[in-house]
Amino acid sequence: MIEKVKYRLRLLVFCSLILLTRSHCSTDEEPFRLFGEKTFYEHVGGKLPTLEERAPEFCQPIHINMLIRHGARYPDPDDSFPALPELFKLARKINITGTATQCLEDIKTLLNWKVWATIYDNGNVTREGAKEMSDLAFRFKQAFPEILNKDIPANQFWFSSTDIPQTRQSLSPFKTEILKDDEDQLRTKNRLHEAQEVIPRLEDDQMFHKNCEKYMVKVSRNVSVTPEFKAFLNGPLVEGIVKGVTRRLGFPKGAIDRSVVWKMYTIGCYYQQWVDNENGPWCAAFTREELEILSFAEDVRNYEMKSRKISISYEKNCFVSKEIMSSLLDSRTKDMLNQPHLTGRFRLVHTSNLVTTVANFRLYEVDEPLTSQNFESKRNREFSFAKMVPTAANLVFVLYRCDDPSLAVDYKVQVLWNENVVPVPGCPQEGTVGQLCDLDKFMRIYPTFVVGSLHECDQDEICRLP
Repeated sequence: MIEKVKYRLRLLVFCSLILLTRSHCSTDEEPFRLFGEKTFYEHVGGKLPTLEERAPEFCQPIHINMLIRHGARYPDPDDSFPALPELFKLARKINITGTATQCLEDIKTLLNWKVWATIYDNGNVTREGAKEMSDLAFRFKQAFPEILNKDIPANQFWFSSTDIPQTRQSLSPFKTEILKDDEDQLRTKNRLHEAQEVIPRLEDDQMFHKNCEKYMVKVSRNVSVTPEFKAFLNGPLVEGIVKGVTRRLGFPKGAIDRSVVWKMYTIGCYYQQWVDNENGPWCAAFTREELEILSFAEDVRNYEMKSRKISISYEKNCFVSKEIMSSLLDSRTKDMLNQPHLTGRFRLVHTSNLVTTVANFRLYEVDEPLTSQNFESKRNREFSFAKMVPTAANLVFVLYRCDDPSLAVDYKVQVLWNENVVPVPGCPQEGTVGQLCDLDKFMRIYPTFVVGSLHECDQDEICRLP
């Protein structure tokens, strides 16, 4: 009898230890999805207005200008490839102490983790990335059938991208979906050939941030430009993550530091989920709360480098903002003269191009800067790259001709960001259908983007070093 009691006590202690030590498993929580600019569009994208919600019934779209970020992609040669073999070696050391508290399933997956990318991937768009592009084009065709249909002459559409694999390869499925005739493949082929397409040489492309000398010196290569990000990485929240990961994966004390944890998060976790379309194995090493903390850290860095905090960060995109304004004005002029004009203008770009254009048009405001000290109060922050510039992020300007019987013919602009209609700052539209802004008013709000105005911005001057 005494032996039976002892056995049961030992069994109870053993089971209790199992429950206590195996304290975390990736399946315990809802998967975290907001990985900054590596966030899939499906997790944060909006919903285009219906035809009834789009604009007053006497207003019809006549021109659309879209700035579109490329779809999900593989790493390119500039990405952190040395971190991959480093993580591979680290994975072999998991539970070397025999004290890991991560569940057995996650540990097995990490022990079997392989280097998943090479320099030969070269930033190519993934299958999911290409699908994001064609799906986006399809939704806009449904929302604006008057100007995005197979009967519009193909030469009234203009397409462009930077001369980099991820934008070139994203352009192709988007362009095909916009122009295709489902009933005639030969006609689709001809339309693709007839449409205007421009891909400038990289060294001549003003969209390419490396061609802006002042930005490269003052921001991109300036090691002192992100003090809050560095302070956050060296702060107590990230220190707590280092200790948590060390305990859960059974590493010896001091075996990993903050820089290694950051590589686990970036290269092993969110970058791999961008390629595999599911959270990378290293994501399992973190709790959901820890992933939120690291996502905030990345937003702090982006705020310091790519927000309105530093004028050169957004002013360097002056030329594309002028291009948008010019296309709207040109379409109005030619429509008034009953002349053919571009129906659609589509440019495939990168994260920095899109987020800086959004900043140029002042479509977001940050009431309080992101710092190393305000994670708790900024959990629901507006400056969130996951929501602002996920893959396939888009900034859209639609020009309407409004034939109100009681008024003269008027032209109005509608702005959409990630398929959500957004108000134009300084243009009262609250409560109006589609929040349209009078084009002349739009010009007065943004005089720096009107060619020939006294306040016209100069891209060359902005990027020139003193």
